[in-house]
Amino acid sequence: MLKSVILGFVLSLLVVFPASAVEEPAGFRDKTYRAPTPQTITGGTTITPQQAKEIHDKGDAIFVDTYETTTQWIADFKEWAIGEAHDSLPGAYWFPGTGIHPLKPMMEAYLKKSLKEVTKGNKDQKIVIFCRSDCWLGWNVAKRAIGYGYTNILWMRDGTDGWAEAGYPMVDGEPYPLEE
Repeated sequence: MLKSVILGFVLSLLVVFPASAVEEPAGFRDKTYRAPTPQTITGGTTITPQQAKEIHDKGDAIFVDTYETTTQWIADFKEWAIGEAHDSLPGAYWFPGTGIHPLKPMMEAYLKKSLKEVTKGNKDQKIVIFCRSDCWLGWNVAKRAIGYGYTNILWMRDGTDGWAEAGYPMVDGEPYPLEE
């Protein structure tokens, strides 16, 4: 009986004092990337998988996947070695290794060059950036893109998990080439 009363009291506190929302950090998230994320991205717009699907179907945006898997750039062969398969959105560009912090200079140069290439240098191009749900890697890359001067950044907070849960198609991800 006492356990039921205590449990009821604790549950009522959760209703009165819900868990606080995750706040945007001043800088980048630099540890525990799979954790609850903020609802917002300063300088950009947070969108749902349903909104992303509408944008995807219109074909007027670039989609950038930031998922970090066991990939490694093999300089001698100028290709990525993928240690684990990754499902992504149809037509998305996958930039692995770009959401971590701190970002190595080579990877920052890769991100800047890749964004410039896929947008054809148009900093007003609509870009949908994502990772998985509860993943800071997409948030970090969206923040970087905003810092590089891109003005139309859309962050799909629920990422590939939300996209797949909505029943939208997925394809095998292929990392965007990194050239030294």
